Formats: sequence, structure tokens, C-alpha cells
Amino acid sequence: MLRATSQVLDIESTDISGCLYAANGNVQYSIILYDSVPGGAGHIHRIAADESIFQSVIRKAHEICSECECSPSCYKCLRDYYNQDWHPVLSRVVAAEFLKMYL
Repeated sequence: MLRATSQVLDIESTDISGCLYAANGNVQYSIILYDSVPGGAGHIHRIAADESIFQSVIRKAHEICSECECSPSCYKCLRDYYNQDWHPVLSRVVAAEFLKMYL
């Protein structure tokens, strides 16, 4: 989602950040995105205020995961410096299947 957001909004990937929040005993998850620029730059507000931008982000995230040919993930799709601890469990196929529900 972060990579797709930065590409759709044409911003630096470090201008936004996010996390996965587990609620109800890990049965329900929430993806939390936020501006990481001091004082906020309004990038996430742009996504929240315009459903077409949000849908573009979802489509781009799905495209990134579904079109990559790696297994299970690589630096072109899901991996980056900031999620190194999670590299062994990242799967682009699982991410693409999850995102497909929101297309």
C-alpha cells in the first residue's frame, strides 16, 4: 500500500508510513496510513477525501503484487529496508489475493 500510494500521488515513499493493527484477537485487521512528514503534508487526507484516488492506490498495489514474478516477495513488490524483520513472511500472492477483494 505504501509503495502504491507513493507512486499514485507521485511523492517520496518516506513521506508516508503505515502499520497493520490487529483488533478482536487478531481476527480483524486495520491498515493505518499516515503522513510521516513533520506537521503532516496532507497526502493521506487526499486519499481519504477522494474515493477515486483511494481506488487508484488499491489498483496500483494489486498490480505491483500480481505482476511481479518473484516468489514469495522481493524489493520490486513488497520488501524494503523498513520491513526487513518481516521479509520471511511477506508473500506477494497473498497480498494480491487480499487486495483483489477491494478492486
